[in-house]
Amino acid sequence: MIEAELSGEDGVGGVKIVRSDDRYGDLRGLELAVELYRSVTPIPTEIEGIPVTNENALERGLSACFNEGDFDPVPGGVVVEPGGVSRFGTTCCRTFVDDERRLLTAAHLWNACSAASRGEPLFQSDRRIGRVESFHRGYDVAVVDPGDRVEVADTIKLETDRRLPVSGTLTEWGVALYLAEGKEILNMGVSSGLTRGRLSAAYVEEGWNQCVDFDGHGVEARYQNVEGDSGGPVFVVHEGRAYLVAAQQMWVDRLGTDCGDNVVGDRGRGTAAYHLADELGLRFSS
Repeated sequence: MIEAELSGEDGVGGVKIVRSDDRYGDLRGLELAVELYRSVTPIPTEIEGIPVTNENALERGLSACFNEGDFDPVPGGVVVEPGGVSRFGTTCCRTFVDDERRLLTAAHLWNACSAASRGEPLFQSDRRIGRVESFHRGYDVAVVDPGDRVEVADTIKLETDRRLPVSGTLTEWGVALYLAEGKEILNMGVSSGLTRGRLSAAYVEEGWNQCVDFDGHGVEARYQNVEGDSGGPVFVVHEGRAYLVAAQQMWVDRLGTDCGDNVVGDRGRGTAAYHLADELGLRFSS
């Protein structure tokens, strides 16, 4: 496969599947894209009949404007702060591990590339709302056990008092369909608030020289995101209910600054929620 052909090339950031300009009947096609940090050996324009394009690799940006405060029960889309570090992020959503309620957010809130210790605390407005039960560095997600004193809501809180119930994940086929047809997705982060966009790539393999690789099941979408949005839910809405696409992990194209001179990006990435469910045994509906 193309990963094996390019993995030794200096300057290659990764490989993914993107929308094609070609149409097959009523549907758009898909094609391979290679991300480059700088010029490398010429990339083939076609592999086994599949078109191949190239683009500049995304830069990773490392506050809060929306959903600050103390929330009980704790929903997705609200502020959280790991203990012992001066940064904050966003809750993704409730999840279940062996029928026990847990809270999902981004692992890099604690430490960018080295594994953090189990038991690390998570806070909200100086209130401890749980401890890390497990870290999954390659997927960049952390599963937090809220213990007996804190409840986790089955909703995502938007900028207003409106909340959307979470009913599951967008399936692998659903991701491909949303990518091909340019259907709308949403992201809720405590810095950017609710932003709307479109999927721009699926099956993203982050790169061979980075600590997050998504296991070949990364999803990439175009929507505004700012530092502090990390961990927040990327989702679609169907019949008034949210279906999780990924947890935002702050890969960006830099557009400028906002929210106190923080980096603003127009793309975000995360591990596909269907892959988290399959590989980690997480469940996102009651």
